[in-house]
Amino acid sequence: MHSRILSQALVCALLAGAFATTARAAPSSPGVPQSSPLGTAIAYRGQLRRNGAPVTAACAFSFSLWDSAESGAQIGGTVVSPTLAVSAGLFTIPLDFGPGAFNGEGRWLETVVQCPGDGAPGAR
Repeated sequence: MHSRILSQALVCALLAGAFATTARAAPSSPGVPQSSPLGTAIAYRGQLRRNGAPVTAACAFSFSLWDSAESGAQIGGTVVSPTLAVSAGLFTIPLDFGPGAFNGEGRWLETVVQCPGDGAPGAR
């Protein structure tokens, strides 16, 4: 299965996760250690179906973040997982596009998936 998904709703979820992960703790009382800022990665949870049925397999995924739905510029690097476990159609992966990825402007997530039994990459 080779699919590309661009979802503005997903990016809203990513933005919410990004803002949540960059929050800093309030100053602590003397003698209490202060927490460090969290990283820029978010935990992305997705669902994968083939012909309406949930997939259970180790699939190759790549995720990239864009500033436009078409012909835009890529934001950060591509996150690649050659063997991401998908169980009953569900998967989770950390995505980190860097500290400047979410600046309040629109973002689109491209997802490319290749599972066992699918045609060659690029085939539909």
